Amino acid sequence: MAVNMRQRGPANAGSHSNSYTSLQNNGGIDPKYHGAAEPKATLGEQVYVVIAVFFTAVLLIVFLAAKQLPPARTDAGTPPTQFSEERARRHLDAITGFGPRVAGTYQNEVLTVRYLLGEIDKIQQAAKPSHRIEVDVQRPTGYFTLDFLSSFTHYYDNITNIVVRLSPKKQTRHSLMINAHFDSTMGGPGASDDAASCASMLEVLRVLSQTDTPLKNSIIFVLNGAEENILQASHGFITQHPWAGDIRAFVNLESAGAGGREVVFQTGPDHPWLVRAYAEAAKYPFASVTAQELFQSNVIPSDTDFRIYRDYGNLPGIDIAYMDNGYVYHLKYDSPDQIPPGSMQRAGENLLSIVQHLVNSPYLAYPGEYRHGKTVFFDVIGLFMVVYPHHVAIIINSLAVLFTLVYFGYKLKPSRTGGTSGLLYLRQLFCAVLVLILGWISAVFTVIAVAFLMTRLERHMTWFTHTELIVGLYVCPAVLVQVLLHRAARNYFYKNIKDSWVLEELVFDSVLLFWVSLLGVLTYRGVCSAYYTLLWLVCPLLVRVTLMRPALKQRGNTKGRDSFVLYHLLGLFVPMVMTVYGVWHVFVLFIPIMGRSGSEVAPDFVVASIAVLSTIVLSCYLLSIVYISKSVKRLAFSLGAVIVVTFALAFSSYGFPYSGNKANPTPKRLILQHYCRTTHSVTGEVTRHDCWIGLISMDYTGLIYLKPEIPEFRQAVKFPCTGPYCGVPYFFPVMSFIRGIDHIPANEIPALENPGTMKLVSRETHSGRTRLQFELIGPSHMTLYISPKPNVYMVGWSFGEVPSPTAILNGRQHYFVLYGSG
Repeated sequence: MAVNMRQRGPANAGSHSNSYTSLQNNGGIDPKYHGAAEPKATLGEQVYVVIAVFFTAVLLIVFLAAKQLPPARTDAGTPPTQFSEERARRHLDAITGFGPRVAGTYQNEVLTVRYLLGEIDKIQQAAKPSHRIEVDVQRPTGYFTLDFLSSFTHYYDNITNIVVRLSPKKQTRHSLMINAHFDSTMGGPGASDDAASCASMLEVLRVLSQTDTPLKNSIIFVLNGAEENILQASHGFITQHPWAGDIRAFVNLESAGAGGREVVFQTGPDHPWLVRAYAEAAKYPFASVTAQELFQSNVIPSDTDFRIYRDYGNLPGIDIAYMDNGYVYHLKYDSPDQIPPGSMQRAGENLLSIVQHLVNSPYLAYPGEYRHGKTVFFDVIGLFMVVYPHHVAIIINSLAVLFTLVYFGYKLKPSRTGGTSGLLYLRQLFCAVLVLILGWISAVFTVIAVAFLMTRLERHMTWFTHTELIVGLYVCPAVLVQVLLHRAARNYFYKNIKDSWVLEELVFDSVLLFWVSLLGVLTYRGVCSAYYTLLWLVCPLLVRVTLMRPALKQRGNTKGRDSFVLYHLLGLFVPMVMTVYGVWHVFVLFIPIMGRSGSEVAPDFVVASIAVLSTIVLSCYLLSIVYISKSVKRLAFSLGAVIVVTFALAFSSYGFPYSGNKANPTPKRLILQHYCRTTHSVTGEVTRHDCWIGLISMDYTGLIYLKPEIPEFRQAVKFPCTGPYCGVPYFFPVMSFIRGIDHIPANEIPALENPGTMKLVSRETHSGRTRLQFELIGPSHMTLYISPKPNVYMVGWSFGEVPSPTAILNGRQHYFVLYGSG
């Protein structure tokens, strides 16, 4: 290694060594800096305290943004033309007071319908003369095929939709639709899913009916009564109702949790004017194209009426849902008291302003003319929206890539490398990239190994209630492994480079090279979420080449080093806040989902993967600090201590996954299904009859935590997969993520009012084809499996075109028909 020597100026000009690393070994440091002495004294370990304070501040900002709700307005203090949460909550309490409202039950088809019609009639009677309100109760019958969970067929009969049209006195042919469902699952009262949205719709209808100014177009409110039958009522409306042909766009209201902030998680498709309308109108914006791409990738086992209106109505729309506290979703705990004050006020004010904006929009009449491809959209911690077309994103991303390449090209100039070629810098950069990738791989393998250990030791989901355990289980190991590896690289791999600041800049450049490469790939693939990559590329680089230059000149002294750290963190502030904001909501959504994601995917691997990827992103630029700090011993000791304490907690009672806390329950989901099976031979004789209780665990823990407490569960057995759909009466086609159901012997089912009968009406054979006609009579919910023998194929049936098989088991095709009746 070549080192030049030069006498420094006066003694008071600097107290450090009078040597500096030569140009050809400085990794591309600006030649103007080379007159300074090589800095022996690098950063102390207090820099990690500064980083911890910085990250804590980021977390605090995100927490306050995520929990911010407006005050709930009372009835007395709110004018008739403004939304009041108190008025909406009266509707919510009344609807949930009927209990579970499963399609086909008296609570759903009679009590809830009677209440909704009564409230709509009151609104109709009090409406201003400038408005016209029409009400229709639709009870459609039909069928369709849906590719959700797996391909299966619906047949619905006499289900209920309540449809209200609010229009100006002079009827128009263009309408905006607002949709929500008033039915619930069997598990609970369905306050957030979706009675709260129905209550908000009634209040919005009342507010709009009280305005003196007539609407430019009509608004159709659809209160559908069979969404939980997997989207049946919306299909019946959009394919059969006479008003459906007037609809030009829609807003769908849903829930995956109990209140909180409602998020726009999908729009379009390809109608940017809808996103712009939301951005302009929403008083409290919360929307993300990342949520849209995540949801539409099918990694979340859920779907909404948005799919039906998009696919069968060819309509553009906005899908909005509550997402906080998903622990109570579809359970008895989904009650009004779980929805925090201000949630409905926020959702109602947003809905009211969006509806008013859209119904008067010039785009509504002919939305097809404004279909211009994908849109990048996201909110900045709930303060405002950023919206721009995807083709503009391509230009912006390309310019950012070009700017970064110019930066690298400038560093390769001979003047930057001591008159030699840039080959040495490229070699050093290549080594830095290898070390960076090796650190990431080590972090991933370490965290996955921890997840594997927790799974093998049957300490599943220890973070389910106490989410803070994720930090010690998966985040701290990922940080520790990277810190130790980079410290080892500094001491051994880079031992010929004496200037720590050269290494810092090399590591920074290696991270920069990763982000610019990723941005190019994502832009080429048309991923709208590439804006995250853009922020991680542009913000640190702009600060580095502009504001940080004076600090780099003075980095040989304390003031320069302190300024360097502050500017370095400043460059990370915007991407850090935006990424933590996104990661926060990913965990808010996915942790409760792990309690209902089925028995096929180990949840610790899912959470570990999200945690390690988030850690890699958030720590990537901070790793350069390791190279200019005196030591990492205290940092490593602190991380190690957190890991040890966390493991001790995880293997204690604190790590028990579930909680029965009434205020914040985090329950285990277990479906007990009592059924009897009767098997008939080809000639109709009974060959087997048995009765069981199926124990369907909705999460990966199965019966691990239940067998020690419930003696009967210790007798549980699993059936081999024989017969149609493995011989188990699945209520929904969920075999793809719930297999190996446990069973315990049971008595006969008590006599049912309508037990269900099936008989063969006729059988005809002609030209190698056999036509069978069956008659099936039973209760309001039934499932039918059809499974031809091997080498026998179904070529037609009375439900339209034959879909793809739901499953192929033991060489036989299986078709699943879901029946629902109102």
